[in-house]
Amino acid sequence: RNVISNCTARGGSSSGVGLSGTAASNTIVANTLRSNNLYGALLNGVDVDANRIVSNMIDSSAGAGTFQDYGVRITSGDMNLVSNNTIRGHSQYGVYMTGDAGTNTVRGNTIRSNDLAGVYMNGVAADGNRIVSNTIDGTAANFQDFAIEIDDGDGNFISNNLIRGHS
Repeated sequence: RNVISNCTARGGSSSGVGLSGTAASNTIVANTLRSNNLYGALLNGVDVDANRIVSNMIDSSAGAGTFQDYGVRITSGDMNLVSNNTIRGHSQYGVYMTGDAGTNTVRGNTIRSNDLAGVYMNGVAADGNRIVSNTIDGTAANFQDFAIEIDDGDGNFISNNLIRGHS
């Protein structure tokens, strides 16, 4: 178990923070992950489980420099928590869950001004995820196509989100 806390990762060629392999039960808390090339935070692998991404500024908005593609990407990890973060200004998705990413919780975040979707789930086993109590905003200057988009998966629970400024 590791804790990554109170760090600034800015302008990296890939991710601000990345967990892979068998990285489980780690906490990423109170960091600024800004303008990294691909991801603010990346959880990548079938055994990257039970991690917590909490109370971070994950930013790629105008004036921050290079645009990150994704705020948070979870590829095949389970039981991860993304909570109380500000996730904004990405060229694709605020939170992206794909592959076997199941039983993850996205709760209490402010997700705004991401180009394609605030939260996006795809993958035949992207099942049982919970998207609850988030504020998901689009703006006129940087309009999200969807607040929440499910391309595949089953049994996902979406409740009590405040959604504003979407088509």
